[in-house]
Amino acid sequence: MRASAGRLAACVVASALVAVAVPAPSAAHEDAGPVRLLVTYAAPVDGDAEGLELAAASVVGDVGQASTVQVLEFDRARDARDAARGLSGRPDVVAVEPDQPLYPDGKVERVLDTVVRSGEVEASGDPHLDAASSWGIRNEGHLVGGIRGHAGIDVGAEELRSRTTGRGIVVAVIDTGVDVHHPLLRDRIWRNPAESKDGRDTDGNGYVDDLHGWDFVNHRPNVFASADLDAHGTHVAGIVSGAAHPDSGFVSAAPDATIMPLKVIEGSEGRVSDAISAIRYAEANGADVINASWGGPDPSTALRTALAETRIPVVVAAGNLGTSPGSPPSYPAAYGLPNVISVAAIDAAGAMPSFSSRSRDVIDVVAPGHHVLSTWPSSRLAVASGTSSAAPHVAGLVALALQRHPEQGPVELSAAVRNSVRPLGAADPTRSGGLARGPGLLDHLGTEVPACGSLPSVPFVDVTPGGAHHDAVACMLELGVTQGTTSTTYGSERGLTRAQIATMLVGALAGSERLPPVPATGRFDDVAATNVHRDNIERLASVDIVRGSTATRYEPDRTVTRAEFAATVARAAEWVAQGEVRAEGPTFDDTAGHPDLDGIRKASGLRIVTGRSAGGFDPDVPLRRDQAASMVTRLLDRLVQQGLIDAA
Repeated sequence: MRASAGRLAACVVASALVAVAVPAPSAAHEDAGPVRLLVTYAAPVDGDAEGLELAAASVVGDVGQASTVQVLEFDRARDARDAARGLSGRPDVVAVEPDQPLYPDGKVERVLDTVVRSGEVEASGDPHLDAASSWGIRNEGHLVGGIRGHAGIDVGAEELRSRTTGRGIVVAVIDTGVDVHHPLLRDRIWRNPAESKDGRDTDGNGYVDDLHGWDFVNHRPNVFASADLDAHGTHVAGIVSGAAHPDSGFVSAAPDATIMPLKVIEGSEGRVSDAISAIRYAEANGADVINASWGGPDPSTALRTALAETRIPVVVAAGNLGTSPGSPPSYPAAYGLPNVISVAAIDAAGAMPSFSSRSRDVIDVVAPGHHVLSTWPSSRLAVASGTSSAAPHVAGLVALALQRHPEQGPVELSAAVRNSVRPLGAADPTRSGGLARGPGLLDHLGTEVPACGSLPSVPFVDVTPGGAHHDAVACMLELGVTQGTTSTTYGSERGLTRAQIATMLVGALAGSERLPPVPATGRFDDVAATNVHRDNIERLASVDIVRGSTATRYEPDRTVTRAEFAATVARAAEWVAQGEVRAEGPTFDDTAGHPDLDGIRKASGLRIVTGRSAGGFDPDVPLRRDQAASMVTRLLDRLVQQGLIDAA
C-alpha cells in the first residue's frame, strides 16, 4: 500500500560514498504519472522521521519500517525528475533509480482438459495427462514431453514424506496472483491470524483486510483476479505445495507447507518496486521462505539491497535467456547473493534445456523445469516449462528442511543446498554442478537419511556396540560387502590392501547399475589371472576409480593409506553420479601439497571422510578395516540421497 510521508530522514554517513545518479523521467513526459523512484541509502531511513522535505512524494511500502531502500511515488514525472536530481547529490544516498519492469520466467505448454472438482478428476482420459505427471518430485523414467526420463532425476521430495512434509512452514509466492479457490490449493493458503475482514487495518501492518496476502499491483487484498492474469503464480504455488491427486499424477514438493500469495505481476509484467514491497511484507508477516520465479534484464541496486537485507531464504529463477554468448542470467539471479538460491532448469533426462540460463559464477543448482505439471486457475492443471518451474521445486525443499531445522539461517541454507546436490554433467554451468536433492539436504543439516536402516549388533568381539564404526560394519555385512577375518573377529585394526579395496568398492557399488564390465584383457602385469581380486581391480581401473602405481603395475598387496582411499571413494562417487563433485571440505594442516589433496577435499565435502581428533587428517597413515567400512557406508549414504541407488 502507499503511506503518505512528506519527510525523509537524513542519515549520518559512516564512510565516504559516491552518490549515484541515474536517468530521470523524460522531460517530454513530465506531467505523466504516477512515477516511482528507487532510492538506496547508506544507512536505514524511516519514512516518518525528520529530514529532507519532498512534499510531492509518497513512500510506498510498510508504514514506519526502517530500511536502506525506499520506494518514492510522484504524481508527476517532473517532480520525480527534480527529486532524483536532488537526491543524487546527497552524500548519504548510494543510488537513485527509475522503477524497472520484471517478467515471469516460464511458458505454458498446455492447459489440460482435466478439471479437478471435489477431490475427483473429470475428463481423466486427457491424452496429455499421463505424460505430464509430476516427474520433478518422482521420476520413474517414463516419457515426459517427448523425452525419455531417467529414474532418480528428481528432487527426492517423496523420499522424505516420513520425515518432513513442510507442515508449519510459510512460503511466500511473490508472483502473479494465485487462485486461492483451486481445489488442490485452497487448504494450503495462508490466513493472516491477526487480521479481520472489517475494512480496517486490524493488525496495524499497513495493509487493510490482508487475510490471505496482498495485491501490490492494484493495492488491494484480493490476490486473484482472473485466469488470464494470475495463471503463472497459480502454477508456481502448486509445485511448492498442493494436495496430492493420484488420478492426475500431481504431487507437490512440500504438500503441507502454507502458501502466502503476494501479487507483483499482472499477466506478463510487473515492477521492481512492488517486488521490494512484497519482500518486506513476506518477512514482516511471518513467511519462512520466498519464491521469486521472475526476473529482469537490468540490475537494480535497490532490489539487490532489499534482498541482501532479508533474513529469510529467497529462491529465484535463473532466467530463460538460454545459451547465447555473453547472455548473463536475469536479475535477481545474477546478483549472486549468499542468502539467495538461484535455480536453472533441467528436463526429465537430466539435460539442461536450451532456454535455461546458466552461469558457473552465480547460478547455484539445477532443478526440474521442463514440462512440469501443476495447478492452473479454474480448477485445472497445466504443464509449463521454464526456470519459473525449477525454482519452486527448490523452495519446496527448503520448506521441508526448515520444518526439521528451523534454526538454519538463509546463508547456511543456501550453502547446504549447494553442498548436498547430486553431481550432474548437465549442471556443469552452475556453481554446485548438481541437482538439488531433498534427502541430501536434510542429511547435510543433521537429519539422517542412511543407506542402511536399523540393523542388529554384529557378532564380532572387536566391534563395540555403540562404537564409532559399529553401524557401518553392520551395514557392510548386511549388503555382503565385507566379512570378518574369523567367525568372531572383524579385524578392525588391520589394514586393507589395494586389491581388497577394489573388491569392497565393487560390492558397494553393485546396486548403482553403473559398474563397468570386466575388460577383455588386463593392464597390470603384477595382478595374476588367478588373483581373486583381479576382475574387480581391472574393471575399476578401466574407469579410473582405482589407479595403478605405474601404467602396468598396480601393487595389489600394498596397504592403502587414508589419503589414497579418500581419493578413491571420491572418484567412485563422481563415476556413479556421472558428474563432478564440487563440494569441498576443509584443508587439513597435514594435507597441504599432498598429491591426493583434491580427492581428500572432495571426499570431505561429501562427508565421506573426516579428520582426526587433533584436527589433522593423517593422510599417509594406513587405513583400518573398520574405518574403511565407515567411509564406504557414508559413500552409500550419499548415493542413496542422490537417488543413484536404493536404500537397503
